[in-house]
Amino acid sequence: MAGLLALALAVGWSAIGPAAQAQVQPQVAQGEGSLGARLRPLLRLDELDAIIVMEMAATARADAGPGQRQFLSAWERASAEVLSADRIGRLVSVALDRRLEKVDPAEVWSAIAFAASPFGQRVTELQLSARRMMTDPVAADAAGAAFDIAAARSDPRADRIRRLVAADGLAEASVAYAMTNTLAFLAGMDRGVPGSVGTEDERIAHVWAQEAEQRAMQAGWAETMLFLALAPLSDSEIEALARHVASPASRRWDGMIEASYGDAMALIMNEMGASVARILGETRL
Repeated sequence: MAGLLALALAVGWSAIGPAAQAQVQPQVAQGEGSLGARLRPLLRLDELDAIIVMEMAATARADAGPGQRQFLSAWERASAEVLSADRIGRLVSVALDRRLEKVDPAEVWSAIAFAASPFGQRVTELQLSARRMMTDPVAADAAGAAFDIAAARSDPRADRIRRLVAADGLAEASVAYAMTNTLAFLAGMDRGVPGSVGTEDERIAHVWAQEAEQRAMQAGWAETMLFLALAPLSDSEIEALARHVASPASRRWDGMIEASYGDAMALIMNEMGASVARILGETRL
């Protein structure tokens, strides 16, 4: 699911200097709860989690053809049972805390400082707004068409967006995320109703057979989203952002966020699969 890439936090949170770090550190350190939980408002992860739920619902509706209405109904009932922005947030905080315990604090604070900077916050706001907009199929199609036209005309802005996606490893992360979640969902269905979705080897083969299609879809989603989100930025700002996301420190921090969401969503998708299988079984009875 393109929408499940959450992990497309295109802000590269790399070092911006000790003064900025010193300003941000007390704000986070003085809060209550775990470090992962205290970082959530700064990184605006509550908003991201709500968008993830919206994206999942939009993708389920888009994928539900005339013969899949029963599945969509089961998905919606399962979502009510196991999927919520609050639950995603709690699971991500726990997973992020585990990773934060293993990093050099100096590197973490420098990354957080960039996210807290006016530029980092501006990019985050632009991206969140674009992702909300793209949960509307009409808006998503219009944004995709705009990017395709720009790319066909060899618009330098389209080229910059493609280089930004490549620098951040966005498509690769998205493909891995989507395939992992699909396998988790199918494993959950098998757990809910054993044998309902084939053997584990068959499920893996089925998902891998879709890798090329997933790669094209995820790359297209990332390019469209960033083309829409970063439209207000100047060319020099986009180039600066691309340099940030390509830096080792930025990629490590983004990887921590991505992996934490990966842990949370794999668990949720497994539970979703089990619930969907159970509900479908009850319906057929």
